[in-house]
Amino acid sequence: MSDGTVNSPLQEFRKARSADEDERAVASAALNAVKLHLGFEQSPLYARVDLIRSNNGKPIVLEIEICEPSLNLPFSEGSAMLFAQALAKRLIY
Repeated sequence: MSDGTVNSPLQEFRKARSADEDERAVASAALNAVKLHLGFEQSPLYARVDLIRSNNGKPIVLEIEICEPSLNLPFSEGSAMLFAQALAKRLIY
């Protein structure tokens, strides 16, 4: 918005869940590919990797979002503070 605020996406369409081990492995590999492709020295502080299951049940990448205005902070208590601390640490070093 023009004042710098962000309209949060409607939460009723999304919910927090823990990723399975195979999902974490695919997401980690996808984020590493982003890091290498963009020439980052470190992984992005925030990224969202959307996965779906293929016909054989394996997780595959549907979308990688590295620029998300809401940062999905409402899904995890304390996440705003953790993100701020990680950002401060990255800026200091």
